[in-house]
Amino acid sequence: MFVKLSALGGAIVGSVVLLVAAGCVEEEAQVVPGTPQTTPAQVAGESPQPTVVEEPDVLNLRLGDTAKVGDAEVTANSFRMDAGGEFLKPDPGNVWIIVDVTVVNTGDDAYSLSSLLQTGARGADGREYDIAFGPDLMGSLDGSIPAGDMLRGEAGFEVPETASGLQFVFKQALGAQQARWNLR
Repeated sequence: MFVKLSALGGAIVGSVVLLVAAGCVEEEAQVVPGTPQTTPAQVAGESPQPTVVEEPDVLNLRLGDTAKVGDAEVTANSFRMDAGGEFLKPDPGNVWIIVDVTVVNTGDDAYSLSSLLQTGARGADGREYDIAFGPDLMGSLDGSIPAGDMLRGEAGFEVPETASGLQFVFKQALGAQQARWNLR
């Protein structure tokens, strides 16, 4: 019985090898970033179609750059530091970092934006800082954005004055994709 099963397994493996060699089994192509690829259209002398590769995370953007995060195109326009006023201040040794952000809804449905769930600040040491309640902001970064529309507002974060390599982080509300902009 063992000999019959071995012979059957060998026949199956041999058949698969023959099918692959003959080109009857299609294999999914994998594109390695930075490697030039030749397509059948190029071989036939036709113009190649552009390939759109969406990275899951974009981690080192500059202020003014735009990143696509899910159905949102997000731009961190600028940032400022704030030591607070007479009544509201960050804790001693801390400062508020306030980031001005524009979010454009590129989807077909309304986009729900929550600064509490979708934004943060991150230091070079890997520490993440959540929204701070207290800084004086110019416009809210919360609400529903109709399809094709935009929302501009600010988000504030309390960070140590000595924090280095600070980045603004924008994440999908229900997903893992994120983008980060270098602040200082």
